[in-house]
Amino acid sequence: MSNALKVEKLRATAGQLHAAGQWDEAEKIFRRIQELHRTDLQAQYMIGVIRLQQGRAAEALAIFDPLVAQAPGDADIRTQRGLALQDLGRRQEALNDFDQAQAIAPGHVVSLLYRGNLFLEAGMLDAALEGYDRLL
Repeated sequence: MSNALKVEKLRATAGQLHAAGQWDEAEKIFRRIQELHRTDLQAQYMIGVIRLQQGRAAEALAIFDPLVAQAPGDADIRTQRGLALQDLGRRQEALNDFDQAQAIAPGHVVSLLYRGNLFLEAGMLDAALEGYDRLL
């Protein structure tokens, strides 16, 4: 079996484990994908997402920072980086990332949601509502 086929099968399994909340097991498989395909940005991205879900925002940010440089046109990476920054209390930087995600992919739902949440968290209700309205 080719490495590409192995990677796709592993990615499907890791995705199922991740969706089921089995983050440690999913991460092991994403790391296996990286062993087979060292330049696999998706596996690295998912490890960062898992770190965020585990409440390890600083570790997630350390993963997302180089990914942003490697894939500057990826709105999902930019959004998750923004979420890590928000979790670390770095709101302005987080807002910049959510705005960048919108510049890359106007109407990107997840970045709009997190952007609205950031404003709500800061007590800026009008800005939060404006952002949430864009979701509709």
